[in-house]
Amino acid sequence: MDADGIEIEEIDIVIVGAGICGLATSLALHRKGIQSVVLERSETLRTSGIAIGILTNGWRALDQLGIGSKLRQTALPLQVARDIWLDTHKQQASPLSTGEARCVKRSDLIQMLAEDLPIGTIRFGLLITLI
Repeated sequence: MDADGIEIEEIDIVIVGAGICGLATSLALHRKGIQSVVLERSETLRTSGIAIGILTNGWRALDQLGIGSKLRQTALPLQVARDIWLDTHKQQASPLSTGEARCVKRSDLIQMLAEDLPIGTIRFGLLITLI
């Protein structure tokens, strides 16, 4: 406690935001035996958004985090990438014939990252005002 009676907790690594990057960073540190805390402004995990296409290197990273196999169970294989130019409305399709390309629901990815973190790692309802 400090002089004003406020409890002070010393934390070496603080990650601001429980989005994909914040959770993945915390999980990577956890896998290396390094403790971190994730501070999130909202009261719950924000799982809005539809889907994310993940290619070969992304799957390698998810495998290193230990969630790749579990996430593949719900992922859909991608066979074609389509580029659309907003200014000209031109479209171009390209086959995805090399490597691993799958589409995952954002909510599945967020949930799996969070589930593999120790209880208490993510702290909700916190507004960061100064760093």
